[in-house]
Amino acid sequence: MMLVNRALIPVAVVAALFLSGCVESTVPVETPTPAPSYVRVSGLFAVATKIEGDVVIDGRGYVLYRSALDRSSPTRSVCTGSCTDLWLPVPSAPNLRLEGINRELVGTYRRPDGRTQLTLGGWPLYEYAGDRTPGDTGGRGIAGSWWLVRPDGSLDDGH
Repeated sequence: MMLVNRALIPVAVVAALFLSGCVESTVPVETPTPAPSYVRVSGLFAVATKIEGDVVIDGRGYVLYRSALDRSSPTRSVCTGSCTDLWLPVPSAPNLRLEGINRELVGTYRRPDGRTQLTLGGWPLYEYAGDRTPGDTGGRGIAGSWWLVRPDGSLDDGH
């Protein structure tokens, strides 16, 4: 004769119901979300680096970029459509905190998709989706046109 611990019977019943699909799981299942096509920024900060010199980072410490193919007067971005999956336009934000950057150089640009992007010296600002941690500069020099942004809006093309 087999002895069964009575305390385990309710656990076994619930497990059987759960496994058969009769009971809805209350355990949250994490589903991957696609990378946002726009980043959230709370500020722009000029920082001095040993290799790149003075560059601009956002409030999370991520380096900002600009494209040599964009225009500043009038402001125009050539990065549209699927380009923004890799080059994340920096959206405008109220009460933007600035350190080491002249507020008169900061502006906005209405993108073709209707969203408003931050500009510096008239140049649209971006983050690079390939930069995984603050301070990464993996987008520098891609396609010969993506460069780090200097505090005056000029680009750091490595020269």
